[in-house]
Amino acid sequence: MNAIERVQNGISREDLADCYNDANRHISDMITGGEIIAVKNKDSKIQILYPRGRPFLVKLPGTVACHPHHSYIITSEDLRGDIRRGEAIRLERKWFRVGSAVRATATDQPERARAPLSVTLSDDLSSKNVYIDEYSNNQLPLDASPGIQYSGDAYRHGCTTDVTAMWRETVVEMRPVADEKSLHDQLLKLRLISRPGNVAASKYDYQKAEAINNKSRKRVRRASAKITNTHLMGTELGDLLASTQYDVP
Repeated sequence: MNAIERVQNGISREDLADCYNDANRHISDMITGGEIIAVKNKDSKIQILYPRGRPFLVKLPGTVACHPHHSYIITSEDLRGDIRRGEAIRLERKWFRVGSAVRATATDQPERARAPLSVTLSDDLSSKNVYIDEYSNNQLPLDASPGIQYSGDAYRHGCTTDVTAMWRETVVEMRPVADEKSLHDQLLKLRLISRPGNVAASKYDYQKAEAINNKSRKRVRRASAKITNTHLMGTELGDLLASTQYDVP
């Protein structure tokens, strides 16, 4: 991990795989847990590893329970709208993938059914996949037996699937503004500003009116303060009070 953090522009997985025993497995665990980012080079097919930085975790609805030897968890809420097959899920302090197997053995999975290098997905895995493990309203499959007895909260990286879907549905409305006139027209359309002369003044009209009002405001002079503490008359403090004048709007 320290070697990856020191090289901000990425380091090849091959350069680290033989550093010590189980280094390759630890790298896979860090990818699944979202501790590092892995990107596969399109030409060489080599994985380049990058430091991720501070993670953003979201608690999944309800609670979950798992058995050490079962490759699934029981859920109190339907999580199919919150996390996809292939994405990373945390139980206690261990990370797993939501199961996406289409064949009996892990090494025999086609590319379209394999978990991605990323901990999240922008879309479901291939529609051609016919999964062998059930993902239902109260059961979520894992890519491996958890090896722990656990009951409690589950977490995922980033926003849940339903929140991401809402963002994607509305992002098409967020078109870039080409120039100031387009921005002005769009603000008028959304009624965030008004045309000159309307009752609802814009921020610019308000500031202009306030400036004119301040300029025309006359300042008056109040007469000297009357001393009520007669015992101060003739003293330095009494003379100061007698000469004090101030302005009021």
